[in-house]
Amino acid sequence: MTYDVILFTDSIVGTWRMRSMGAYRLASELRRNGYSVKVLDWACVIFNDYQLCNSLLSKLIGANTLFLGFSAGHFHKRAIKTKHFDHYDDYFDDQGFEDYPYPTEQKTFEIIISQAKKKNPNLKIVYGGGYTHESIRLSPVVDYVIYGLADATIIELASHLKNKTPLKWVPGAHPGQKFIKHDELGLSFDFPNSFTQYQPEDHIRQGEVLCIETSRGCMFKCKFCSFVLLGRKTTDPKYHKELSVLAQELKYNWDTYKVNKYAIVDDTFNESTEKIKMVAQAIKDAGVPDFKFWAYIRLDLLGKYPEQIQILRDMGLQSAYMGIESLYDPTLKLIGKPLKSAEVKKLLTEVKSHWAGHVNMHGAFILGLPGETPEIFNKGLEWLMDPNCPLDSFHTHVLNLSPVWPSIFGKNAEKLGYKIISDPARPWGNGNWDNGIWTRQECLKMSKKLGEEKFYSRRGLPHSWEIIGLQNSGYTFEEIYRKPRFDFNRLEKTNILKQQLENYIKEICEYEGIDR
Repeated sequence: MTYDVILFTDSIVGTWRMRSMGAYRLASELRRNGYSVKVLDWACVIFNDYQLCNSLLSKLIGANTLFLGFSAGHFHKRAIKTKHFDHYDDYFDDQGFEDYPYPTEQKTFEIIISQAKKKNPNLKIVYGGGYTHESIRLSPVVDYVIYGLADATIIELASHLKNKTPLKWVPGAHPGQKFIKHDELGLSFDFPNSFTQYQPEDHIRQGEVLCIETSRGCMFKCKFCSFVLLGRKTTDPKYHKELSVLAQELKYNWDTYKVNKYAIVDDTFNESTEKIKMVAQAIKDAGVPDFKFWAYIRLDLLGKYPEQIQILRDMGLQSAYMGIESLYDPTLKLIGKPLKSAEVKKLLTEVKSHWAGHVNMHGAFILGLPGETPEIFNKGLEWLMDPNCPLDSFHTHVLNLSPVWPSIFGKNAEKLGYKIISDPARPWGNGNWDNGIWTRQECLKMSKKLGEEKFYSRRGLPHSWEIIGLQNSGYTFEEIYRKPRFDFNRLEKTNILKQQLENYIKEICEYEGIDR
């Protein structure tokens, strides 16, 4: 059949896979408002297989098709080059991803779009996601750019294209390109009563690990952070899902797809004990057995509310991502973290005594923060690399001073001693920087080198998203936890992903009546 809207998305390239939620969240709202929607995952694979892409678009685009949408938070150069597979460096997790705004090279993208518009001359191209900002010059084939949370504005756009209703927009970077940014914080959207409801045309596998939101925004305002909705009150009802709605969503997924494992993608899951108790109650009300999940956990809140430690373990936490960022006290104070390094280490040890064997404790650290030098970081690294470190795993990434959703640091880079260096090859992503101590490129090299050292020293354990994500490939928690990456069968994991892709494409073609 042909669809009113076709959305393309992808997932972070690696040795495991989990669906990104954004496109399916928007699909649910569009469907709820009467529009038919097809979400096409594995976009980087599809767009780099011209015959497959042409076959799909020829079948799915009709006179009723309003737009093709691109959820651009998870397109990467490595995925484009390798089609997700046979890239050994995926094991070296600290090197970062080569972000890219399209699911294929820009010239190929424009050729495919031109062919699609021959099928329907009125077809529009809509772009949104992680690399959306006024300063980014996207391809002129893009008609509309949505900035920020799009749950409500995507409906406004669909109605405008179908029914000619008014639409608020400002001129984009190219003539005719329209930029929609009047509700970037999603304030007009009824999040508490929202429900991401997957449909048969989404091809969800039985027992698949999915992403879910129980709240939006964060009570904190860390100075390096560029997330939206920072500093909101924990008690603000506009950003918390209703208990009954969450229970309904969990029950639907269990009854329909036997889903009992999730990545809970709230910016800070344990922001209050009342909230996590509410989620625990929703799980109980939904009747989901053996519930397991991953979440962003704020370490200092575990110290402030120690009762959370046992509650989180009891309700099924398997993997805790903790943004520790630094082990240098002046830098911790500068970025807005309340604990000193000695307090961080002590609290991690205490939490470990409760969680060992049940919860993967993962720490994230940032290279290039103000006040920290390579020598200072390496001193903290000695503790991190110690096999007795309470963190099961850790990784490093590099300070982001991008104009895309700029952080407090990003807005004040020059005052903090950072010189921003433009990169013509990457106008959509992070700008390079030099703070007189080291550069972004030097941090990237150091991070990659550390990833390799961890791997070969056997300190490189599966972590964070990987703990729950590998369960999408059929591994159990017991098979993953504390098992060095070095001991995994790389070929086996690659073949599992290839089979998942083959099954996904086969299901789409059979469902849509496409001959291959």
